[in-house]
Amino acid sequence: MTRRRKITATEAIAQEYHRIIDDSANDGITRHDAVALATEQVLNLIDAGWSFAPDPTDAIRLAAQKFDEAQGRTADAILGALASGESSSPVPPQEINRTVVTLGGGKRKTWRHVTREDIDLMTEQRKINVRRQQQAIKAWRENAQNIAPIVEQYGTVGDALDASALPLIPA
Repeated sequence: MTRRRKITATEAIAQEYHRIIDDSANDGITRHDAVALATEQVLNLIDAGWSFAPDPTDAIRLAAQKFDEAQGRTADAILGALASGESSSPVPPQEINRTVVTLGGGKRKTWRHVTREDIDLMTEQRKINVRRQQQAIKAWRENAQNIAPIVEQYGTVGDALDASALPLIPA
């Protein structure tokens, strides 16, 4: 048996995540379950010496990105609560003030420092985002409608690819 080179944790998680999703075949799998299983497998690979441990800088960067995403969801909920005076879980003013909001163009602020101009900028950015999403949905719908009959004929995208039935993708 030839030992493969030791792979990075990023490579290992990508391989395991893809394998787990592919193994779920027609049933599919939730993101949560796939991530949990892939994480467990990569930890086993690290313990066995087949994979390097994650780079601490990458792990910290990922944690910061996840925090920023969560703050964005919280900021939107806070705006609704501030506008209506109602909230399913009241947030103390000091927590509202320290919640990070996305202004647009990659800029962030805490609610404490948001001005009227910022609110207008945030509204305009959301309009732009909606237009982009509408364009993406339109393109998706058109593309999906183009391949759907072929996929129906062959059963799955994989079977259609194997038969070279999807014209824009080389065999």
